[in-house]
Amino acid sequence: MQINYRKIKLTLFFEKKIKINIPFVYVFRSVLGNELHYLSCVLKQQTCNICPLRFKCAYSVLFENPVDKNNTVITGRDKAPSPYIIKAEYSKNDEIDKVDITAIFIGYGIDYISYFLLAVKRAGEKGMFKERIKYNMGYISHINNEYSLEFDFTSLPVETYIFDEGCGLSHKKLNIQLITPFRYKKSGKYESNININDILLASKRRLDMLSNFYGDKSITPKLTFIENSKIIESNLSWQDSSRYSRRQDTSMKIGGIIGYIIVEADFSQQHLSLLEAAKLFNIGKNVSFGLGHIDYEEI
Repeated sequence: MQINYRKIKLTLFFEKKIKINIPFVYVFRSVLGNELHYLSCVLKQQTCNICPLRFKCAYSVLFENPVDKNNTVITGRDKAPSPYIIKAEYSKNDEIDKVDITAIFIGYGIDYISYFLLAVKRAGEKGMFKERIKYNMGYISHINNEYSLEFDFTSLPVETYIFDEGCGLSHKKLNIQLITPFRYKKSGKYESNININDILLASKRRLDMLSNFYGDKSITPKLTFIENSKIIESNLSWQDSSRYSRRQDTSMKIGGIIGYIIVEADFSQQHLSLLEAAKLFNIGKNVSFGLGHIDYEEI
């Protein structure tokens, strides 16, 4: 399995300090969508689901993700997973004047990076939040991590995620961090208590979906669950947050699991490859809102 992607790192420098009480990506994605729609929609009297340009329009591709209902991957559904992920890093308890953004574009989503960057720039000129606080946008070099106000994103490499099918085992102790809420359903219900196999299964589902829509259309092998894993330490909790849906004109709750678990077990190359995919592409429900951002390290 191979999936191509391009990663862009930005920093938003706000003109005055802000305090963020809800996940930043919720707000950022909303203003970004408005600007993308303004920039790319040429048939403004049409709704996206019937627009003849819906499979090429930057707004539609990045925010509506239309696919043919007769597709063989998610039969009967007409929307695919988003071909991008946005991750935001900032101090959540303090007033801040900058936010670091990592945007990952997958498959043909790479073709729409220029629209994304122009929308980010326009959003900064108009401002965010109720106070319309403006920001300037800086790029972070993939070579030396230095800031720049001007940048040719086409110089960034297109990278390839390759699934490792190796079955050899190695004993490891891993600290797995759920940085943003992980929404995971089991038997039709959202789980508030998970284990390492739940994370691996969510990553497999995510990878298979991304591969079918944006990769080489292969699927990962049947998952061999980890047996006799030992949870050394666990600090997991359910976190609810609200986001305003402009389309439904209402506030909606989106919750999930945050925290960390330290797991000791025998991991195969496949298991570690799934964790790498989860770290890169996020996992669970609502990843387009920045949810399901995980990281891990060996300790």
